[in-house]
Order: sequence, then structure tokens, then C-alpha cells
Amino acid sequence: MNLNGGAQALPSAVDNFLTYFDNANDQVADVSYASLASVDVPIQTNFVTPITNAVGRMAYVGATYSQSALLAGQTQINKIVVAPGANVVKVAVFFTDGWANTVQNTLNCPKSTLLNFGGCSPPESAANWCGNPPSNIFWMDPNSGNTLNNSACNATQFLSQQYGNEQLTQLNVANDAMYRALQVANNMRAQNIVIYSIGLGDKISQAFLQQIANDPASSTFKQTRQWDRRCSRPPPRICKASFRPLPRRFSCVCRSRMSESAKMQWSAHCSRRESTTANARGTESGAS
Repeated sequence: MNLNGGAQALPSAVDNFLTYFDNANDQVADVSYASLASVDVPIQTNFVTPITNAVGRMAYVGATYSQSALLAGQTQINKIVVAPGANVVKVAVFFTDGWANTVQNTLNCPKSTLLNFGGCSPPESAANWCGNPPSNIFWMDPNSGNTLNNSACNATQFLSQQYGNEQLTQLNVANDAMYRALQVANNMRAQNIVIYSIGLGDKISQAFLQQIANDPASSTFKQTRQWDRRCSRPPPRICKASFRPLPRRFSCVCRSRMSESAKMQWSAHCSRRESTTANARGTESGAS
């Protein structure tokens, strides 16, 4: 995020985003993620000050473990028990400054070892942002997220969730990281959670953002240079759970109340507008 412009764009985006919600009635959680995900502010009312303070303490380091962020957000949303018949909309807003590039698996190092690994996507490597670890793969402690010594593991294969055993290469890990994140997003949609995705910076996979927001992909938002507040603005009376990026990424989970007619009007308006932050994709997929 420091190198691609995301770190500069994020703080004001978070502050602006929070102004659209009712601090006394809406419920918001703050989840940060990089090599790991962390719930920095559990879902609650009176969230503005805690989240603002959390964002102020943010350090921009680490990998992009998108799957863990989405899982943590899903857990926060589902902590709120919704009464039968209640008009509640559940929303997740996922911010990132790049590709998903990290997964967690047990590897043959040769000793069987649970690790987070990856940490560098092809466009980041092409920009010489990743140093020169073996095969451009970083090993990370699954508990602390700390980067381990290059000699921590000498595995040459990993178990891809998409293809089974694959060679441990930067591209294979990044592709599997995106696939795993997408499976979580699909599961969230199955629970009627609306997902928005927003890219910050210049190393974004727009196809990935679009799939996370809607699968099959939607063209609701198009890339422009300016942020259209009318479309980016969350719907009225939202109870939301937000996530901030611990080190590098930002995601947001929300719970909201909104009439069906208001949802339809907001969606129809945004479908006619071009909207983004540098690169952005968003949809109302999953809304019923």
C-alpha cells in the first residue's frame, strides 16, 4: 500500500465512509488484514471513535491474505441475531490494494508444518517490490503473521483447493489465493450478505474485485478517475460492520436496514453511474 498509492487513499476513505452511518444505532466491526486477519473492533454501536483510532494506529506491512479477511467479516456479521421478519440487510465491503497472494496450508518442509505462504503477486514481483525469496515465495508464521527465514521450508508443492497438488510458484499460489477468497465470498452470498469490493492503488486485479462482488461478474461500477459519492454512498439506515486494513488491506462488513424500494432505487441509480477509487468494482449481488 505504501508503494502503490493505497496507503494515501485509505484513511480519508475510511473517515468518509463512516459518516454515512448512525453511530448510535448501526452496528459496525473493524477487521484488518495482511498476512493475518484481526478483529480490531468487534461489531457494535458507538463505533466511530474506536475505528478512527484503530485506523490511526495502522501500519502498512505484510501480505494479502484476503480469504482470512472475508472469513473474519462473515463471522462478525453472523454474530448479530436477526429476529424473524426483520428488515435487515447484511453487507460486506472489501477494500484491497492488490491481488490476493497468500494461503494457509500444511506443507512438507520436509516436516509437516502449518504455514501461511505466498506474499507476492505477479504484478508486485514485476515491479520489484518483493525482494528475491526462493521462487518469490515468503513463509509466514500462521499465528503471528511474521515473515520467517527463507530456510523455514523447502517444500516444492502445495495442495491447491482448485487443482489439487501444484508446484509451489508465485503464480500458482496467487491464483489459489484468489480462488479461496472467491469461495468464501460465494458462501457469504449464499447467506444473503451483499458484497462490495473496492480497489485502492495501481496493482489491482479488476477481474478479482468484480468476482468477489458478484459471480458471475457484474458491470455495475466502471473504472473512472473520480469517486462518485452518490453511488459509493452506502444506503440509508445501514447497520454495518466494517473492516480496516491492518497493514495493507481494508475490508468492511455491514449489517443494514433498508426498504426493498430504497434498495432497488439505489441499485438502479448506481447502475447508471460510473464510480470508483482509482480502480473499483461493486455490486449488490446477494441482495434479495
